[in-house]
Amino acid sequence: RSSNNARDFAFRTFYDTGLQEKKRNPVIIVPGIIGSYLNSSVNSEEIWPNIKKMSASPSDDYLNELSIGYFGYGGQIYSSDILRKIITQDIFEGLIKELEKNGYVEGRDLFVFPYDWRLDLNDVAGSGLDCSATTTLNCRIEEIKRETNSEKVDIVAHSMGGLVVKAYVQKNGQRARNDIGKFVDIATPHLGAPKAFKILSQGDKLGFNLGLFGFGVDLNSQMVLLMSQNMPAIYQLLPSRGYFNNAYADYKYYFSDKANVDLNLKFGELNYDDTMDFLNNTDRDARLLPFNDDLHSKIDDLQIDNSYNIIGCGVPTIGQMEAKNWEHSFDYLDGQFVRQSKVEMTIKEIDGDGTVPLLSAENFGEKKYYVKGVKHHLISSTPGVKELVNSILSGQEENFDFSKYKKLADKTTCYISGKLVSILSPVALHIYDDQGNHSGPTENGELEMNIPGVEYETMGESKFAFLPEDGNYTIVGQATDIGNFDLKIETVDKNEYEETAYFSEVPISNIAVNFQISVNDSQNYEMRIDDNGDGVFDEQKQPDAVLSQEENKDNVNPETLLSLSGQIGKNGYYISSVDIALSSADNSGGSGILDTKYSLDGGASWQVYENKLNISTNGTNTIMYYSVDRAGNKEDVKIETIKIDTELPIVDFVFPQDGFSIFHSNEFTPEYSAIDSYSGIDNFLIKVFLDGTPIDDGAIDLFYQNLGSHKLKIEVEDLAGNQGQKEISFLIIVDSQTLRLDIDRAYSEKLLNSKVNSELLKGIDNIEKYLSKRNIQKQKRTASQEQIIAKCIIKKGDAWCENKIGQVFDKINLRLDSVSQKFLKIQYELMLAKLKIYLKLGWISNAGYDIIKKDIEYLLFKI
Repeated sequence: RSSNNARDFAFRTFYDTGLQEKKRNPVIIVPGIIGSYLNSSVNSEEIWPNIKKMSASPSDDYLNELSIGYFGYGGQIYSSDILRKIITQDIFEGLIKELEKNGYVEGRDLFVFPYDWRLDLNDVAGSGLDCSATTTLNCRIEEIKRETNSEKVDIVAHSMGGLVVKAYVQKNGQRARNDIGKFVDIATPHLGAPKAFKILSQGDKLGFNLGLFGFGVDLNSQMVLLMSQNMPAIYQLLPSRGYFNNAYADYKYYFSDKANVDLNLKFGELNYDDTMDFLNNTDRDARLLPFNDDLHSKIDDLQIDNSYNIIGCGVPTIGQMEAKNWEHSFDYLDGQFVRQSKVEMTIKEIDGDGTVPLLSAENFGEKKYYVKGVKHHLISSTPGVKELVNSILSGQEENFDFSKYKKLADKTTCYISGKLVSILSPVALHIYDDQGNHSGPTENGELEMNIPGVEYETMGESKFAFLPEDGNYTIVGQATDIGNFDLKIETVDKNEYEETAYFSEVPISNIAVNFQISVNDSQNYEMRIDDNGDGVFDEQKQPDAVLSQEENKDNVNPETLLSLSGQIGKNGYYISSVDIALSSADNSGGSGILDTKYSLDGGASWQVYENKLNISTNGTNTIMYYSVDRAGNKEDVKIETIKIDTELPIVDFVFPQDGFSIFHSNEFTPEYSAIDSYSGIDNFLIKVFLDGTPIDDGAIDLFYQNLGSHKLKIEVEDLAGNQGQKEISFLIIVDSQTLRLDIDRAYSEKLLNSKVNSELLKGIDNIEKYLSKRNIQKQKRTASQEQIIAKCIIKKGDAWCENKIGQVFDKINLRLDSVSQKFLKIQYELMLAKLKIYLKLGWISNAGYDIIKKDIEYLLFKI
């Protein structure tokens, strides 16, 4: 790494050698994001990338020090040098050595500009001539001009470094333009890159993985996700407004929110503003989101004289991402199903350098060169590129022999071709070539990339692998959880997505399940499935659908309609069994329906719908259903609740029960039980009838009711409209005490006067005194007779005594009872006679007369 002392020494050497007459401009190399070492200002310890710590720490939590606080404090960090070579990966070392071969000397006329790549690019670019307080690109160029006594500086910038240069020119105007001799721009995301969205929303390994460096280096994606959230530069790398070019389908959008992740009801393909709203709604740093538009609105269309643009292509690059509801589970809470959706991401790879899409890199300069099949971070030092840069700086680009370098290409040969394997599932995805090389996760969870040309991406449980054309590969999947998985193999020919093989919702019953698919030039894919991990393939499965190029463009979910038929009751209930019919349709010109599925057990199991269903189970039934089309677009699960109650309510009387006798002087409230096991009783539709006449809730007064038999009926209705009823009979009776109470009641209601009340009560008193005396006599007589019988039995035995003495006693008792009955009859008849006189005298009303008369007649009848 260079230092100020080394630079000063080299500068002095420059003049000591007598080369005062400079023939070319000094050169400064400006790296891109993550392209500079970051060190602690406290102890100079390397923080980024620190390969030793990255290799040793699975969590990479040492990188927490790079996180910028919410208020913008980035810690005590400085940049010491640019990344030249990381183990076996040549970042800038090859370019520097090539320039040195051409006579450049680092520190004399070759310089580097390391910077803190986390910060606002406007701050990194710098402006003005006061450079005492900070080191910016502006200040570094002024410093180089001063040290080398040069009027101009040539700039070689890679990736985000190109945006820094453009921001420098925009902020400093003509002065900056005058200071630049030549500008060689390499792999710059002039319109941004969707990769930045992935970093902010999913995390990313940033190219640091086992296969890349070969020494166990694997950057933790989640740590990148965490430390990126408050970094201004990441937000400035998001695609700009200019990225959304409707002339090209691949650039019409870069994120589609089919799952409505942020719950703002904006579904599907998002434009620039909607994408920024999504990031804001999903808790990205709202203060930094405007940084993107602020920067790109000023520099997207900015051009610089004497600029040369070297563009990477032919490497699968994330162009579009889509969030979709892949799988649903349901919990039954508070009487309803609560959906737990699993959101999965899918991607579309387009032409680019693995990080920057082609059209974004192309949006600058008139002189453009293309390098094919080289990953973004390796372009600067790749053979052909470093020589081309040297040639441009030397003014010899017109004589450059492109034919010597197979990686250099013209635009017509820039494209991607191969197979994009996508798997949405709890499945680990492995790729093997025919030499046994592996790309995919290792046993310790790291990602190795040992197959040349294979690109591998992960987003949550989704995995994607792009397999270059003209190769033989084996796809291996190993279950990591139970559930099901979808798998697509898309054939890409010169950027065009053509035939697609689609395996839909392959079940995973246990974590021992694994499968294999051979991928080669043939379009015939057979999945061999090992159900139990014993190494024996138990099942062979063909793709559920094979789509043409046009069908593969289908990105619209199908729709399923449900119709119910049955006898409809009330309150949304059916009072019969219910027939269910499902009909599904794909969008016009779509790929067509693959199948429709339903579940009757809360999503625990799913069945393919074939014929009309019938549900007859009483209670609340739930059917879940959805359709999937042949392109793999899945409709969001719909839920229909079907309430059935075919049973009548059960109702019974608690009081009175059938055959009960109740005294006429009483009042009572009917007590009943009404039970419905499903919809429940409608308490507003309970009706009680006495002898066919509805009665209000409350007590029934028997005073004005006729004596004898009566009907009591209750009708209830459940919430579904089913009716139940119960009818009983009961008797209204009187005795002398009841007669007394009725007389008092009649008097209190002024149905008779006090004279009548007094005379009638005297009559009852006489009767009750007689009955009381008679009962005493009867008890004595009974006791005496029992003693005589007992003595007789001792002497004569039971049979003789009962036959002789018992018959005598029976005649005596019968004669005495007859005397009592005659007495009572005379008394009641006397009361009836008096009643007639009272009625004639007007001492008793007709109503009172009828009530008392019927009471007395009932008692006469019972004598």
